[in-house]
This record gives sequence, C-alpha cells and structure tokens, in this order.
Amino acid sequence: MATTDLRLDFCQTIAQQAGELAVKMRQQSGANFIANKGHQDFVTEADQAVERFIRERIDAQFPNEAIVGEEEGVTGQSDTCWVIDPIDGTANYMRGLPEWAISIACVQNDRITHAVLDLPDIGKAASAQIGCGAFVNGKKLQVSNTQTPAKSMIILGHSDRLPLKTHLSAIDDLLSAGFEYRRQGSACFGLFSVAAGWAEAYHELHLNPWDAFAGMLLITEAGGTVTSKPVAEFLKSGSAFTATNGQIKLPMLDF
Repeated sequence: MATTDLRLDFCQTIAQQAGELAVKMRQQSGANFIANKGHQDFVTEADQAVERFIRERIDAQFPNEAIVGEEEGVTGQSDTCWVIDPIDGTANYMRGLPEWAISIACVQNDRITHAVLDLPDIGKAASAQIGCGAFVNGKKLQVSNTQTPAKSMIILGHSDRLPLKTHLSAIDDLLSAGFEYRRQGSACFGLFSVAAGWAEAYHELHLNPWDAFAGMLLITEAGGTVTSKPVAEFLKSGSAFTATNGQIKLPMLDF
C-alpha cells in the first residue's frame, strides 16, 4: 500500500472530488458549456469550476501557500506551491473520450514532493510522494523494462506554440528508428501511461508545468527518468520534456 501523509491524503481526496464534479458537469452540460480559447483550443465551464473548487480547498487547508493553475495563473507567494490542471485533455473530455485527467502537484523548495493524477473515465487514481513510490488504486506503479525500439511505444505531445514541422520531424525520427508512437491529446494521460508501463516514453518540445509536474513525480517514483529544465525554471517558463522508462534512448533528444 502507498505511504501517505496529510498532503497526499488531501491531494487524493480533492482530486477525486474534482473528477466527480467534472463528470457531473459534463453530464449536465448546456449550450454554453464549451468556449474557444483559440484554434482547436477549448475551455469548458468545468475547467473553470474545477479549478475554483481545487483552489478553494487548498486555500482553506493551506492558506499561506502559492497556487499555479492553468486557468487562473499564479496566486500567492511561498516556498510551497501547488501546481494544478483542472482538466488536462479538455478536447477529449468534452467529447466523451477517456484520455483526460485531474492533475495536482505540490512543490516544496523547488522539489516536487506530492502528486496525484485522477483519471475518472477509466477509474484510475494515481499518486506519489517523494521517496515513497508511486501507486494506482493502491497498487505499486512500475515503468516497463522494454529496451528495444521494435517493442517500444512512444507517446508524443504537440503544441501549437511550436512549428508543425518539429512535430512531424519527431514522428519521422521515431518511425525511422523503429519505434511506434501515439498522440493521446493529454500530457497527463501520456505520463501516467509511462508510469504504468503502458508506454516506454513521453516526448514534447514544450510542456507547461501544470501538465507535467504530477506525472513527473509518478514516473520517477515508478523507476523512470525525466529530462527537462530544473523545477524552478520549468515552473516559470515551461520546458522541453522527455520521460522514459530509463531503458531506451529516443533519437530526437537534443536538449
């Protein structure tokens, strides 16, 4: 069983409640439920409501700590910072596809110390505490031991913040080296896939901290490796990002 403390118990509870709220709001959605932030970039009433819910719970339990969220940005200033994505994979969530997640991570003195990914549509709740391992539904997570490209699945992320040719180049590099790949539309779901041993790596040329931090701790506590900027820098500006099972080498790594 997972070793827990107050913060991890808290993360698990509010992530589960946030997931239940998101599912309920999708079931009850009306005409104004979905809005556009940009081209193929959506926000729902649930994204905003779930983030407010999580922020309110954190403020009530840990009132002097900072929060960074996708929808409302940065509030507070502290050596302890909560990094949250209320719904990662909104385009999937709003269409009823299962690849989306609630992501909550706690950063203390520039180290990610606690993390939860709740994946309501597939009934998975994953958590990690630094130095204590990673677990899903009470069972220990372990990255895969696959060592060869011919048996490896790579999850690719894509961002409109970067030229399309960089994403296409990554696909070409992977296929030429013998790897298979998928694009799931949710970094959090992809990182969980690596931690769970479903895939051997996740790669994206620019990832925001709220998409990455919870999954980063899950992967490292499950025995994998992460290549990115240091946490403090990542928190400020995002980062190029690769996580692997520690057994394979991707052909496009150049940072």
